[in-house]
Amino acid sequence: MDRELQDYYESLLTLFGAEGWPTFIRDQEDAFEHLVFTASRDCPDNDAWQYRRGYMDALSKIINFEDAIKNNYDALENDGAIEAQWEEVVH
Repeated sequence: MDRELQDYYESLLTLFGAEGWPTFIRDQEDAFEHLVFTASRDCPDNDAWQYRRGYMDALSKIINFEDAIKNNYDALENDGAIEAQWEEVVH
């Protein structure tokens, strides 16, 4: 992994460790649950439902962002470890 990419991931990992991050995520989860709970009442037609789905999709991405970043970072670190082991075997 190059230094720029490592810095990118490390800055996000720092963000996830910030005191306000869990509160932010809880707020997004509450908003998502509210949208799901009120959809049948607030979406009288398909256009309203499709708009709601887009908003729910965006919230879902925010809610799952930390896990996605951590999984990608771990995969990149593991790939680097595998490449290093392969280099040792080859040389």
